[in-house]
Amino acid sequence: MIPLFVNTPERMVKVRVMTVKDAREKTLKTLHTIGVLHVEEGKELEPADIAAIEKERGEVSELLTFVESILSYLPEEKAVSPAEDVEVIYTRPFSEISGEVRELYNRLHKLYERTVSVSNESKELGGFGGGDVMIISVGAFVPVNDCNQSKFFA
Repeated sequence: MIPLFVNTPERMVKVRVMTVKDAREKTLKTLHTIGVLHVEEGKELEPADIAAIEKERGEVSELLTFVESILSYLPEEKAVSPAEDVEVIYTRPFSEISGEVRELYNRLHKLYERTVSVSNESKELGGFGGGDVMIISVGAFVPVNDCNQSKFFA
């Protein structure tokens, strides 16, 4: 029996590569050179696609503001490992991640409002060392006087 090799081309899929404008030529040439990408000239985006991209960009920008506000409130940086595998996080739907960020931000906002309320009550009562109450928030002790609303809520 004669050995027979059948060479069939791999199935191709259409992808959209997004890169920094300055690196686009180098990126495409590299991907083409190593043989993982067959480059064809792209066409202009439809107005509906542009609007969808702008909407997503706005939502990502808003979530980034939420995350930066949350991080600015934490007293110090700590290295933490994600509770789940990074690959799982990257494959989760954006809407799910967005919901979690918004929920965390809302919970922290409520904690902050409660902190201010307790601080004000403490000052009115004249106790607790002149209103310098320590609370537990996000696993850290934070003096109420250090809770600056303009810092926490941009």
